Amino acid sequence: MNVNGSDLIAYVEEALKKGTLATIMFHSVGGGYLNVSREAHIELMEYLHENRDVFYIANMLNLAQYIQKERKRLGG
Repeated sequence: MNVNGSDLIAYVEEALKKGTLATIMFHSVGGGYLNVSREAHIELMEYLHENRDVFYIANMLNLAQYIQKERKRLGG
């Protein structure tokens, strides 16, 4: 996998623009199979931290629980 921080940031910005989820799974950072460079990972994490008022960041379990809770709250 050959992506850089700008590619990852563009992906989350596109999801924000469309109002959809952006799912990124890191198998390994900085070495290994399906590698994402440490620099790309840090660039994305810094961007998300700087924009934490815009993005909701969670693992899949917490996200699923949040969606379930909101559906109940909204009567769905």
